[in-house]
Parts: sequence; C-alpha cells; structure tokens
Amino acid sequence: EKRLVFVGGFTLGLVLCSLLVLSAWWSNQEDALLHSLKKKKVDFKPSPVLSVREVPPGPRILCVIGTYPSNFRSKDPHVVATWTSRCDSVVFITPAPTKEYRDDGYLTEKSWQEKKDLEYLWEVIRGDMRYNILEVAGTAARNDLYLRLKDGLIKIWHLYGDTFDFIFKCDDDTYVIMENLKKRLSQLDPNKRILLGAAFFDQNTKYLSGGAGTAISKAGVKAIVEEGLGSNSVPCELPVQTEQQIKWQIDDDIQLGECAKILNFQIYSSEYDGKMTFFPFPLEQHLVASLTENWWIQHSLECRETPSHQCPSNYPITFHYVSPQEMYKLEYLLYVARVFNEELFH
Repeated sequence: EKRLVFVGGFTLGLVLCSLLVLSAWWSNQEDALLHSLKKKKVDFKPSPVLSVREVPPGPRILCVIGTYPSNFRSKDPHVVATWTSRCDSVVFITPAPTKEYRDDGYLTEKSWQEKKDLEYLWEVIRGDMRYNILEVAGTAARNDLYLRLKDGLIKIWHLYGDTFDFIFKCDDDTYVIMENLKKRLSQLDPNKRILLGAAFFDQNTKYLSGGAGTAISKAGVKAIVEEGLGSNSVPCELPVQTEQQIKWQIDDDIQLGECAKILNFQIYSSEYDGKMTFFPFPLEQHLVASLTENWWIQHSLECRETPSHQCPSNYPITFHYVSPQEMYKLEYLLYVARVFNEELFH
C-alpha cells in the first residue's frame, strides 16, 4: 500500500513538472512569436489600394507630414498608401539624411541606409505630382522639433504660397479622415488667422496637440512666417522660454500655441457638438475609462463636463499613435467594411 502511494505521488509530481516545463516552453514560444512580429513590422511593403483615393470636395488642404530618415521605409510609404491619397497635396518635412563617412571615404552603414531609404520613398511617390519631400533644418532629435517646424513653414509658404486654404501638420503615425476634416474646415475662413486641433493647457500656455495634428489657415501660415519669424522682433522665434522648455526640451506644439496667442489667432478646439474629434492618445485610451491617461484628464481643455469615455465624436477626424499595420485596418474599416441594416431583414 505504501508503495502504491509512493508511485502515485511520484507520477503526480512528474505530471505536474511536465506541465510546468510545457507551460514555460509555450510562454517562450509566445514571446518569440511576438518578438518576431515586432521585428517584421518594418519589413512589409505598401499594400495595393484598398479604398477610394479620390480627393473629397472642400477647402484645399496641404498635408504636411513630419518625419525622420529612420521612417522613410518603415512608416512613410504606408502613409502614402492610405489616408494621404485624399489630401489635395502632400509634403513630408524631414531633416536631411545623416552624412557620415568612414576613414576609407565611404558612407557609414547608417548614412548609406538612410540614403537608400530616401531613394525608396521617392520611388513610392514617383509619378504622383501631389507629393513632395522637403528637407528642413535641424536633426532628428526631439529638441529640434520646433526648429524643423519653423523652417518647414517658411519653406512651404515660399514654395506653395496661397495654393492651399489650410495646411494640416501632423506626425507620420497619425491617421486622418479627410472627408471629416474638410467638412470641419469648410466652416472656417482661411483668410483669418486660425488654428484647429486637440486643445490642451500646460506650462501656462493654451496649445494644440502636435501629434494629433494641427490645421493652420492660409492667413495663419502667412502671419507666422512674415510677422512671427520674418519681422525685426521675431516674436515667434522661441516665444516660450521657461526653464522647462530651454533645459528639458523645446515642444513645437507649445511654442506654436504661444506664437498664435502673440499674433492674435483664433484657436479652435477639436470639439464638435460637445464631442472631441482629434484623438492625441491611442484610441482605446479615449474609449475605455480605466485606460484614460491622468495627464489627459488634467490638461485637456475638451469635454471638461463629460466623462472621457463618453467624449469621442461620431465624426472623428484624426487618430494618433497609429502603426503602419493599423493604417490599413482603419482604411478597411472606414472605407470598405459595411454593417447590415436591420431594415433589410424585415
């Protein structure tokens, strides 16, 4: 009888050990799969067109995409393949690729790769005259964000003049529903100094989220370039000079917000019928109360009287922190997928 108990206990222990080993192995396999998927995310080519690529009617919008040499291949081609096809024209503003040379006179591996990636992006947009790539001052460092924005606005104004009614400046991980943006901007006068975007208040400044995107009217671009940056006093050279901005990092959206205040802009939040239309954080953080960032609750000027998860509009305009894969998901869900109407079943 003791022998049976021993054998039974030994067998049970062996089974449990086997399950633990199997569980650890499976966990390692899952980790390896996730790591593999993350590595592959930059290795896929732009997709064939999933949806309509016609420019919707409304104000003329020049889409200005802030990017970096490291994103020429991994992100920008997917922006071209999806939502920017509905802009009137598109400019990628970027610092120049790195130019470093080895002792033997050849480009370093980093410089060579950035050069090849830039050539690849030109190949992606080749033949579509609505697209351009514009090199601006500064480096890819975050602290140069405002320097790149200032130089970009100056060059865009001189190159494109008044061929647009509004520019829409955003990041290369932003997705825009152009039809909804044009509808919103059609209610505003491009000949007035206007900013539109997700409104925040921080560091004693009202400003609009750079990542979720900012619409600037034609008159606004002109004022920033000619009065804010081109006058003798250059009030918009670095309008916010707090210790946090100078010693930590210079935020382009905060600086632009203060510049707009100095130049007497009308600043519009993204709210439409009391609901927000620009989403500066990942979408799920605006939809699920328990995921909402405390920073957003403390600093957002939108939906102050509405719980955050009840704030999203039925007519969204922009989403931030969108991966290249998610660009195609949004294209499909917005422009291809359909929901059956219950009336069809009666």
